[in-house]
Amino acid sequence: MKYFLTIITLFLISSVKSQEFDSISSEGNIISMNDVFSKRLFYSSQNEIKGSSYLFKDWNNNVVVYSNSKTFNLKSINFNIHSNEFSSLKGTDSLFVYDINKIDSLKINKRFFKKYNGNDIYEVIFESKKTILLKKYEAKIIEGMFNPIDGTREKNRFNIIDDYYIMKGEHIVKYKITKKSVLELCNDNQDKVKKYIKKNNLSYKKDIDLKLILKYCNEI
Repeated sequence: MKYFLTIITLFLISSVKSQEFDSISSEGNIISMNDVFSKRLFYSSQNEIKGSSYLFKDWNNNVVVYSNSKTFNLKSINFNIHSNEFSSLKGTDSLFVYDINKIDSLKINKRFFKKYNGNDIYEVIFESKKTILLKKYEAKIIEGMFNPIDGTREKNRFNIIDDYYIMKGEHIVKYKITKKSVLELCNDNQDKVKKYIKKNNLSYKKDIDLKLILKYCNEI
């Protein structure tokens, strides 16, 4: 099955204009992106799969990249769920794809993403000493319907799904979000948490509310 980006050329970029790819490190020094990331350049043609495999609807994202104890402030990065890669949009028809091996974690528009189990990317919904709640995204390709009348077939399409996970020791276990499962994380404080949820009109189905609920559980 063809990937939605047709690769015309693939090469490592050894040098780029400093004003385009330089970033400010946590120490306040200007450091070339080439010192931290290797990049691959893709020229893209018309998509052969309907929809998008990218997590964010647009590329206008403010990003903090954490790599080897250094911090870089970037813009215009998106996460390709299907290929498990972070990319920067260059012009209208090409992408710079970053080496996932050299990225430890990222903060994109105040959402935090981190690698677990090697290079698998998870969004960190909540993290404390007692509880780590994660979310993993998957871009499945749904085969297009065949029309027996004219012998044509619709384009395949991306279907984005997500699942929650929780850390248990060193293991990541799939976790179904329900009222009961969330309250179980609060041990003996379930009654207080129920009142907090009702008072603040919080929902178990919203990540931002889940974060508030778990934060309150860890504080009481």
